[in-house]
Amino acid sequence: MKNSGLHINYKFDNDFMNLELAIPNLSDFMYSGGIISARTSLYISHRFPLTVGFGLVADINQMSFVENQYNVDFNKKRSVYGAEVDFYYKLFKIKIISIPTIISKDYFI
Repeated sequence: MKNSGLHINYKFDNDFMNLELAIPNLSDFMYSGGIISARTSLYISHRFPLTVGFGLVADINQMSFVENQYNVDFNKKRSVYGAEVDFYYKLFKIKIISIPTIISKDYFI
Protein backbone atom coordinates (compact mmCIF):
# COMPACT_ATOMS: atom_id res chain seq x y z
CA MET A 1 0.00 0.00 0.00
CA LYS A 2 2.99 2.30 -0.41
CA ASN A 3 1.72 4.01 -3.59
CA SER A 4 -2.04 4.00 -3.08
CA GLY A 5 -4.02 6.57 -5.02
CA LEU A 6 -7.52 7.92 -5.47
CA HIS A 7 -9.56 8.25 -8.64
CA ILE A 8 -13.15 9.52 -8.60
CA ASN A 9 -15.24 9.78 -11.76
CA TYR A 10 -18.74 11.08 -11.01
CA LYS A 11 -21.40 11.53 -13.69
CA PHE A 12 -24.17 13.86 -12.54
CA ASP A 13 -26.63 12.87 -15.29
CA ASN A 14 -26.61 11.67 -18.91
CA ASP A 15 -25.89 14.56 -21.26
CA PHE A 16 -25.26 17.03 -18.43
CA MET A 17 -22.05 17.19 -16.39
CA ASN A 18 -19.29 14.98 -15.07
CA LEU A 19 -16.41 15.47 -12.64
CA GLU A 20 -13.14 13.55 -12.42
CA LEU A 21 -10.61 13.82 -9.59
CA ALA A 22 -7.29 11.96 -9.37
CA ILE A 23 -4.53 11.76 -6.76
CA PRO A 24 -2.02 9.12 -7.90
CA ASN A 25 -0.09 8.82 -4.61
CA LEU A 26 -1.91 9.67 -1.38
CA SER A 27 1.14 9.46 0.89
CA ASP A 28 3.14 11.95 -1.22
CA PHE A 29 0.13 14.24 -1.42
CA MET A 30 -0.51 14.25 2.35
CA TYR A 31 3.09 14.59 3.57
CA SER A 32 5.25 16.33 1.00
CA GLY A 33 3.23 17.55 -1.98
CA GLY A 34 2.44 15.27 -4.86
CA ILE A 35 0.09 15.49 -7.83
CA ILE A 36 -3.61 16.30 -7.91
CA SER A 37 -5.81 16.73 -10.96
CA ALA A 38 -9.43 17.61 -11.59
CA ARG A 39 -11.48 17.80 -14.77
CA THR A 40 -15.09 18.67 -15.44
CA SER A 41 -17.17 18.83 -18.59
CA LEU A 42 -20.59 20.28 -19.31
CA TYR A 43 -22.91 19.25 -22.15
CA ILE A 44 -24.68 22.38 -23.39
CA SER A 45 -27.90 21.09 -25.02
CA HIS A 46 -29.32 18.61 -27.54
CA ARG A 47 -30.09 21.41 -30.00
CA PHE A 48 -26.47 22.58 -29.90
CA PRO A 49 -24.51 19.44 -28.90
CA LEU A 50 -21.35 21.12 -27.62
CA THR A 51 -19.43 19.79 -24.64
CA VAL A 52 -17.12 22.22 -22.83
CA GLY A 53 -14.38 20.81 -20.61
CA PHE A 54 -12.03 22.37 -18.10
CA GLY A 55 -9.16 20.69 -16.28
CA LEU A 56 -6.54 21.55 -13.69
CA VAL A 57 -3.41 19.69 -12.65
CA ALA A 58 -0.92 20.60 -9.93
CA ASP A 59 2.36 19.01 -8.98
CA ILE A 60 2.78 20.64 -5.60
CA ASN A 61 6.32 19.38 -5.05
CA GLN A 62 8.17 17.81 -7.97
CA MET A 63 11.02 16.81 -5.65
CA SER A 64 8.86 14.84 -3.18
CA PHE A 65 10.22 11.43 -4.22
CA VAL A 66 13.94 12.33 -3.99
CA GLU A 67 14.39 11.79 -0.24
CA ASN A 68 12.73 8.35 -0.25
CA GLN A 69 14.15 7.07 -3.53
CA TYR A 70 17.77 8.19 -3.15
CA ASN A 71 17.94 8.23 0.67
CA VAL A 72 19.35 11.76 0.88
CA ASP A 73 18.34 14.89 2.78
CA PHE A 74 16.78 17.09 0.12
CA ASN A 75 14.65 20.05 1.15
CA LYS A 76 14.10 21.89 -2.14
CA LYS A 77 10.58 22.30 -3.52
CA ARG A 78 9.35 23.11 -7.00
CA SER A 79 5.70 23.35 -8.05
CA VAL A 80 4.12 23.21 -11.50
CA TYR A 81 0.51 24.01 -12.36
CA GLY A 82 -1.42 23.46 -15.57
CA ALA A 83 -4.88 24.10 -16.97
CA GLU A 84 -6.71 22.97 -20.09
CA VAL A 85 -9.89 23.97 -21.87
CA ASP A 86 -11.48 21.76 -24.50
CA PHE A 87 -14.53 21.77 -26.73
CA TYR A 88 -16.18 18.69 -28.26
CA TYR A 89 -18.79 19.02 -30.98
CA LYS A 90 -20.28 16.10 -32.90
CA LEU A 91 -20.46 17.24 -36.53
CA PHE A 92 -22.66 14.42 -37.80
CA LYS A 93 -23.43 10.75 -37.30
CA ILE A 94 -24.25 8.23 -40.03
CA LYS A 95 -25.34 4.87 -38.55
CA ILE A 96 -22.09 3.67 -36.90
CA ILE A 97 -19.73 6.39 -38.14
CA SER A 98 -19.39 9.43 -35.92
CA ILE A 99 -17.28 12.44 -36.96
CA PRO A 100 -16.35 14.55 -33.91
CA THR A 101 -14.49 17.82 -33.67
CA ILE A 102 -12.15 18.28 -30.72
CA ILE A 103 -10.43 21.57 -29.93
CA SER A 104 -8.07 21.76 -26.96
CA LYS A 105 -5.76 24.39 -25.48
CA ASP A 106 -3.30 23.69 -22.65
CA TYR A 107 -1.63 26.17 -20.30
CA PHE A 108 1.32 25.58 -17.96
CA ILE A 109 2.48 27.92 -15.23
